[in-house]
Amino acid sequence: MTKLPLFPEHNIISFPPAKPTPKRSPCVKPSGKIAPFPLARRASMIRRLAAELEARTGEFRDGFWFDAIGALEEQLGEVGFSGEEILRQLRGFRAAVQFEIDAIGHRGGRQGGDAA
Repeated sequence: MTKLPLFPEHNIISFPPAKPTPKRSPCVKPSGKIAPFPLARRASMIRRLAAELEARTGEFRDGFWFDAIGALEEQLGEVGFSGEEILRQLRGFRAAVQFEIDAIGHRGGRQGGDAA
């Protein structure tokens, strides 16, 4: 069974501060906070990523996972999410991907790998 770490063990997480909000003209009223669709609910992305991870082994799997998580972290940071919210989103996403990987294994869809 594949267990996904959230970040590489040797990599210390450092989130940049949120970008300042651009100044708006007085006639434009802010509409509120950004409320993105939660990463953990993006079923298509989760299924696709889980399938890709199951098709890879060792360092290739780890590298693919860390690249995917890094890209998501960057996207959330670019839209102004706090480090705490980014981490919360990534943890939920990791859990959803892990659940899907486990489901693939239970359905017998895993190609090779470690039998338990």
